[in-house]
Amino acid sequence: MMTSLRFDCSFCQDVVLLFICTALACLLQGCGEEPGPGKMICGDGVPLCGVLVLQSGKGKGAYKHPEPTVHGLWPQTGQYGSSKCVRPDENGSPQRVYSCYNQKGESDAELARFQKHEWDKHGRCAGVDSASDYFKQVCQLSSQPIQVMRQSRSQGANLQGMADALESEGYPVYDIEKGTSEIHLSACAGPSGDWKLARVADFPETCGGGGSSAKGQCIEGQQGPKCNSDSDCDGRSGCVRCAKSGYCTDVQLNFHQTKRSHTRQTSLLAKREKLSTSVDFWTQFAMVNQA
Repeated sequence: MMTSLRFDCSFCQDVVLLFICTALACLLQGCGEEPGPGKMICGDGVPLCGVLVLQSGKGKGAYKHPEPTVHGLWPQTGQYGSSKCVRPDENGSPQRVYSCYNQKGESDAELARFQKHEWDKHGRCAGVDSASDYFKQVCQLSSQPIQVMRQSRSQGANLQGMADALESEGYPVYDIEKGTSEIHLSACAGPSGDWKLARVADFPETCGGGGSSAKGQCIEGQQGPKCNSDSDCDGRSGCVRCAKSGYCTDVQLNFHQTKRSHTRQTSLLAKREKLSTSVDFWTQFAMVNQA
């Protein structure tokens, strides 16, 4: 009898010890879902970085949809990452519902409110020109990934299956948010505010631009500020002239263009001097005849 009791007590001690170890592990590492990827680091020379958030439609409440759709483009600022908050050139709100936000079963008024929320909370820090620029980029970036998710879901895939489908197509899956059934793709932008999908490790190569987030400058391979004449480009970092496109550029005129321009100017000056000499001669001739 005593042997059986000692066995039972020993078993109880093992159970209690296992419970204590499990509780301690939860306190130290956290319980429930796996932790996210942590704070996003943009990297050297990259002023803007964030995530393109795609909804699988398999979530609950507001996250339940008949098909996958885009949520928004979120710069990872503050506690979420090292991205800078670069304000837009134009402060106006979106004026229409963009195609990628046309969700089935939602009224235009609801969609407009949702777009305004995305613009106010995320778009105003995305370094874009305007609300129109922001939503056009969101639609462009999400178009193909959404098609991949829709096809995958139609074949019976769950959230993880849709993420796997995106990975297999080469899209940079950064995080899978199980609570809202969403997939985050990593993205970055240079000083121009043009966002591109890329893996975090590739941010500097994809979006590096000298580390400056200031607009109104000329950077190699990118369109500079708008201009009407060379004087509009004076004093702007990296800009050397106003191109025929109507934008400042860092590209110098080549030797032949400069030579042609100089030759033309020299020729015009010569013609003017010759004309001036001719006018002076006839003026003097007329004065002699009148004397």
